[in-house]
Amino acid sequence: MMPEKEIYFSRGKRENQPFPNSFEALLKEGYGKAVEVDVFLLRDGNIAILHHKDAGLTQEQIEQMTLDELNLARGVGKNAPERVTPLLEEFVTASFDRDMSLILEIKGSSSESAKQSVKAVLQKLFWLEDQNVFRDKPTFLKEDVEISSFSVEALECGREFVEQGGRNISLGLLWTSVKERAADMEISATAESLALRLGCADNWTQ
Repeated sequence: MMPEKEIYFSRGKRENQPFPNSFEALLKEGYGKAVEVDVFLLRDGNIAILHHKDAGLTQEQIEQMTLDELNLARGVGKNAPERVTPLLEEFVTASFDRDMSLILEIKGSSSESAKQSVKAVLQKLFWLEDQNVFRDKPTFLKEDVEISSFSVEALECGREFVEQGGRNISLGLLWTSVKERAADMEISATAESLALRLGCADNWTQ
């Protein structure tokens, strides 16, 4: 028997809302069980949820911003809210309250920045767990949250951090559709060497 398929929607935008990745958009369209979002570690240590292209910014620019600077850059127009960028802890808590599963894609302009990001994200998630935020469903992080990235190094760093803490959370490598795209992105530059180790370098989509 085939396992039940899970469909994750990465972005949503409802009418009259300036930015995607909203719970309201997802719930309105009936996509209320799972969502995938991009995660950035900011210069001031805050962890932001946003899609950099929607903000008209590069990943490098976002990494060098504080939360206030990012909100100022995104909050264009007199009707823009005071703060338009949700933080990781807010998004995860809201997901938990709505019984939604999450895939958190670790973004970074390089593997080194992605490594810093994945560690910060895991620290925040485990802190929320230690604060009993998930007490009504103690298995939430184990069963309903996955950390993903195009960076092999980031996921290896994340796995080491999880194992050292005796925790349990899923980690998943994102694979580019073609080898050339992996070579073009610094964050996934080592994917080809991994493919060689796995024996699938000649069949990239294997």
